[in-house]
Amino acid sequence: MVKEIVQHGHCHSCGRAVKYGEITCSDACKTVWDKKKRSQRMVFWMMIAALILLIGLPLLRGIMGGA
Repeated sequence: MVKEIVQHGHCHSCGRAVKYGEITCSDACKTVWDKKKRSQRMVFWMMIAALILLIGLPLLRGIMGGA
């Protein structure tokens, strides 16, 4: 006896099965997921800013003729 598995996805926060195309299974998981995504976005932009400073400042200093 083989049952057909309905197409589904998994909650990005807790891993429970959800309807295909949905990201989270509940409002609580959506809140957790939104906070996690916001934190990841902040870290990403902080890394971009650090790279700009690490690469840009020495270049700017060389262009301006600083020693």
